[in-house]
Amino acid sequence: MSDDEALPDHAAPHPEELPAEVLDDVASVVGAEVTLFSRLPGGFDVGAMRVQLAGRAHAVLKAWPRARPNQLDEALRAQRVVEHMRRRGYPTPACLGVGATATHVWHLMDFVDAAPAPELTPSLVEQLMEITELQAGQASEPYDHWSYAWRLATGQEYGQDLAPSLSRAVAGLSGYSSLVSALVERLRLVCVDVPPPREAPDMVHADLNPSNVLVRDGAVVAVVDVGNAGSGTRATDLTTL
Repeated sequence: MSDDEALPDHAAPHPEELPAEVLDDVASVVGAEVTLFSRLPGGFDVGAMRVQLAGRAHAVLKAWPRARPNQLDEALRAQRVVEHMRRRGYPTPACLGVGATATHVWHLMDFVDAAPAPELTPSLVEQLMEITELQAGQASEPYDHWSYAWRLATGQEYGQDLAPSLSRAVAGLSGYSSLVSALVERLRLVCVDVPPPREAPDMVHADLNPSNVLVRDGAVVAVVDVGNAGSGTRATDLTTL
């Protein structure tokens, strides 16, 4: 989910604010009654809610207010990426269901009993580099973060595509100071005669930061929040780390 599409944490729906029809829709898709259990910490967009499925284990529910006509398609894309990568050993929780009501789009994931990484230790970085290697050659969706990053850095993107607020911020960099303006101009001059990147073959998580890395006893047990995953180069994720 891009920054422009995201809600601030205080605006994320608390369990008591989630419309009943969302829980009814989840129950109809997964075939089990859904009971809100607790809100999980963190969440810069919609937050995450721990729920209990009748007769089954706990799960994690996220529900976004509908804001764009293609929101359900985006959630379904993320589900396909999860399924594709899990078949290749990528440690992301299984997607239990995706759906939409008239007001919300939601997805339900397996609950993983682990905590976000408080910091990136050398051991965790080494583990994450090995996990990122599982992304090599695994692009499965035409949602190209690599070409977008190129257009963004070279000033060819403004307020469109993957992260509108980011592209607007980059477009306004030159107005920050004369020094920044000079640096931006040097970058764009260097790129004038350089062709755009060829389509890169890797799966890109696109938000690989410590809050999305779940750790137990010093080991990475899950990488979560792949809602904005797409294609490109896995170097994008290593750079984020």
